[in-house]
Amino acid sequence: MNFAVVGVGTFGVKRASAIKRSKKAKLVAICDLNKENVLKAQKILDVPNKSFKEILNDENIQIVCICTPNKFHMSMIKDCLKSNKHVFCEKPLCRNLNEAKEIYEFSKKSNAILQIGSNHRYFESVMYAKKLIDKKVIGEVLSFNGRIGHNGERLKNSWFWKKDMSGGGIYWIMAVIFLIYPDILLEIL
Repeated sequence: MNFAVVGVGTFGVKRASAIKRSKKAKLVAICDLNKENVLKAQKILDVPNKSFKEILNDENIQIVCICTPNKFHMSMIKDCLKSNKHVFCEKPLCRNLNEAKEIYEFSKKSNAILQIGSNHRYFESVMYAKKLIDKKVIGEVLSFNGRIGHNGERLKNSWFWKKDMSGGGIYWIMAVIFLIYPDILLEIL
């Protein structure tokens, strides 16, 4: 399967590097409006930069990995699905509940697959906890608490701190995802 990664900042390069290491996937293009990001990514990934329109029109590309600021997710997801491209969108899916509903309704009409990059469920500690729960080693789970991340200082003054770009912060964003897709909570556990 051929992938393109749109948005090659920190997470875009992480996703693109993972694709490059895969034996079943091939990274064939990257895309970013920030020329500095493109130059850094090309040194690491050795893959051509294409415009978003070129990616949408390239029949050789089956999957688009979206790693842009949240503000652009909805329109890019819809454009990819219209072009019959499968989409892996970095979390969060969108900035608010209305966008989430619109994306959900739009994706139901598409033959392509939309997936959100919520990969914490694949952490060894989470998979081990799930195994203990499934085997009923620890009894019935009534609640849980988990932590991962940082205090946000490394993101200070980035697009993520701007409400119009991010939607309002991680608590709001995760709440939107769980309101639209409550089954995700069960899937994670």
